[in-house]
Amino acid sequence: MKARLAITYIFNLIDLIATMYLVSLFGLSVEGNPIGRWLIRTNLVCPFKIIVMGGLLLTINLLAKKSTRTANICSWLLLITFSVLTLYHVIILSKIFL
Repeated sequence: MKARLAITYIFNLIDLIATMYLVSLFGLSVEGNPIGRWLIRTNLVCPFKIIVMGGLLLTINLLAKKSTRTANICSWLLLITFSVLTLYHVIILSKIFL
């Protein structure tokens, strides 16, 4: 589970970097998530993605000691979500550079 959470955090950081790069190229309208737009507009996106997401993943890791099933479901859902986001960014960025 720790490896799954670490990979999720790395994908989270890739999402942050790719999103900020795309926003710098095309403007804020490229961000489809209204909460993400608000976080970028208020300059809270970096602290949120680094600290809050890190804290969430640590909490899931701690939860695994009490409720392995719940922690496993949460960790898999987050990994799948951030894997899809990372794939989306790879596709978008490859269209820009190719």
